[in-house]
Amino acid sequence: MPNSEKCSNRMPKPLTISIAMCTYNGERFLQEQLDSFLAQTRLPDELVVCDDGSQDGTVAILEAFAAQAPFPVRLFKNPQNLGFSKNFEKAISLCQGDIIALSDQDDVWLPEKLERFEQVFLTYPEVGYVFCDASVVNENLRPLGFSVWNFYNFSWVSPQIFLPGKFSKMFLKIRAIAGALMAIRTNLCRLIFPIPPLWVHDDWMSFAGGMIMGVVAIPDKFNKYRQHSNQSFGLKMESLINRINKSYSISSKHFINIAAKYRHALRTLTNNKFNIDKFYFLFFEEMILHLTIRANLPKKKISRIHIIFNEFLSGRYHKYSNGLISAVKDFTIT
Repeated sequence: MPNSEKCSNRMPKPLTISIAMCTYNGERFLQEQLDSFLAQTRLPDELVVCDDGSQDGTVAILEAFAAQAPFPVRLFKNPQNLGFSKNFEKAISLCQGDIIALSDQDDVWLPEKLERFEQVFLTYPEVGYVFCDASVVNENLRPLGFSVWNFYNFSWVSPQIFLPGKFSKMFLKIRAIAGALMAIRTNLCRLIFPIPPLWVHDDWMSFAGGMIMGVVAIPDKFNKYRQHSNQSFGLKMESLINRINKSYSISSKHFINIAAKYRHALRTLTNNKFNIDKFYFLFFEEMILHLTIRANLPKKKISRIHIIFNEFLSGRYHKYSNGLISAVKDFTIT
């Protein structure tokens, strides 16, 4: 792992670890995920589960597990459906450990996951969150031949540590963090919650958390990231041609929404008076400008030429979009 600030010679204070899990009609794969918690070489200190109104056997599975688990299991049944992101925000807020590891209901963890994450947090007290890679598997846990990091073109082969702001900047193009691959310090969550409008929980934690504290990326595949027909989000490898075609289907509203999302984020971080390097604020303000320009290009192609040309010369197409491909798309799209 790259050099970081030297830790004190004193023994680090032991950490407590919570798992925050959200469930909704997850009976099909839930037991395998719960069993993988029991197989951890470092057991969690608690499991907090928020069920979002399951109509199947999910709650019964959780109650049976809670009765036998060697660690406390706290199950909360939402009286009304909160939705994926708000349910995770609730579960995280109810956790009492120093570290919170997020969990989906349909994956499987490798036994060393919590132990390895804890080692990183103990070694690097300046780090706010840690995330790992995952093997992408089918519903029967058979590997599909790629990992989550492969999917997002995130390719480090050794652990990496990022100073505050640096990973949030990279996050724009990499987008390699699913909440299920992350563990975060509880005190950092307290700083960045509640989650602002337009953001989902793991995107906000990745971005805002990385602006305030350091981040460590571990290349080990500590999750089996299951793909199946009932999941909220899935990964499917696409050809370059398909990706280019998809980019042409993106409307100006998409850029407006992203600009609004980051404008709101910067306002939130500014209002909370975090000590964040000005460089990163300027970086994201420039990104908002670039997206606003792309969203408001004239309908007549001939009127776009000088705007696109100037934006390309500024370097912002390469910095915030996909370079020449995005510039050509903006000129040719009708």
